[in-house]
Amino acid sequence: MVKKNVINTALMMAGLTLPMVSVADDDLTVNIRGRLQIDAAKYFEDSPAQNFNSGTKFRRARIGAYGNMTSDFSYQLLVDLADGENIKLDDSFIQYNGIDHVKITVGQHKIYHSLVSATSDIYVPFMERSMVSGFFESGAGGKLGISVFTYGDNWTFHIGLMGDHATKVSRNTDGWGINSRVTWAPIMENGRLLHVGASTYYREESEDFIRFSDKPEIRINSAKFIDTGNIEADHYMVSGVEIATIWNSFSAQAEYTRADLNMIDNTHAAMWGAYASATYFITGEQRNYNGSVGAFGRVHPHKSIKEGGYGAIGLSARYSYLDLGNDIVQALPQQNPIAKSFTFGVDWIPTDHIRIQLNYVNYNANNMISTTGNVIGVRFQADW
Repeated sequence: MVKKNVINTALMMAGLTLPMVSVADDDLTVNIRGRLQIDAAKYFEDSPAQNFNSGTKFRRARIGAYGNMTSDFSYQLLVDLADGENIKLDDSFIQYNGIDHVKITVGQHKIYHSLVSATSDIYVPFMERSMVSGFFESGAGGKLGISVFTYGDNWTFHIGLMGDHATKVSRNTDGWGINSRVTWAPIMENGRLLHVGASTYYREESEDFIRFSDKPEIRINSAKFIDTGNIEADHYMVSGVEIATIWNSFSAQAEYTRADLNMIDNTHAAMWGAYASATYFITGEQRNYNGSVGAFGRVHPHKSIKEGGYGAIGLSARYSYLDLGNDIVQALPQQNPIAKSFTFGVDWIPTDHIRIQLNYVNYNANNMISTTGNVIGVRFQADW
């Protein structure tokens, strides 16, 4: 734990230089957190209608400070420097913890719309979350708002009133929405887990249009391979269900998500997606699950390389499917536009805070243009 002037050091490292401020209140604590994810990928396009550029990039380069202001109030300030030119504000908020098993949060934060989005990107066994989660993220990503989170040992409930992202400037008025998620683990013991959950969010956007899109499940290139274009929608609702299990070194999870849109002309449209994935640790570890968060956490190697071992080695596979439906994309030449993705991953965790991932992705999208191909990617990750 670090106190007093350390927050100034954190802000300077993030490129925000502030005068030194002395803090005399011993209730104030400052902790530094961050992560680096460095990716490289090579694309092999079978149908080159959409070209993806191979290369390297910082996927995330986050640094921030968190801690307590009093025994009842905590805070977090987190920024992402991966862009290289712009500082992106991430989850930054004030939180009240003065009621047992309740957290009230005000600021830029998320109410997760799926199990895979609730699981931190540093714990996901693939380089990227499923394209299903990314595709429906638009209304559920980080927003400026207020939420109430309550929990027990094996259940959670989160609900909030959310506006737009704090840095959004191209608007006349804020969009708004109500987001919620509930989880329950009826079986939660050593080596065995059954998790179920459901989520929903309702949104009215300020510009009266919404756009859903995503990239292949490796994101070196910024081009989208599945994209609805701008949809003129008065309001819409996205709902999902989730299930996961652990059996010793084996784990599996699956999710289904559906979006229902009310168009400006009062017509209705719907689209949906689903994925299923499985992971097995050949070195005997198992994924850690936190029932009071409703998500997976850090994997601890039985014997890390600093202890003379090999660390943890996991094998993972995932299949993702999206169906945009005909009602939303009537102008497209293809009927029933869909996207499919298969990802295979090897995950090496030499120590608790170091991770190296190798992924192979086969992608296929029948959208505004047909895009098929394969990509191989590698990630080097450190967090603290």
